[in-house]
Amino acid sequence: MRPAAVLRFVAVALLVAAPALISAQQKVLRVPFIIAETNFDPAFVSDLYSHNVVAEILEPPLTYDFSPRPPRRCPRSPTAAARTRFA
Repeated sequence: MRPAAVLRFVAVALLVAAPALISAQQKVLRVPFIIAETNFDPAFVSDLYSHNVVAEILEPPLTYDFSPRPPRRCPRSPTAAARTRFA
């Protein structure tokens, strides 16, 4: 193969792979901690740092909307959100 063809192939490959590499870097959760976390089991979290990591990784299935009075529960699943939106 000619060097120009190899160089052109590498340039095209980098242009195609660049968005995937950038998006892979954005999905990393980096949080500094003073002490090590103990566990990631949501039922048995015993310290603040483990709770913060679990809260960033897991999303609760139910939340509350405090703007109306009285406050109401709001489901966070996609199917429940579709039901409440179009009902």
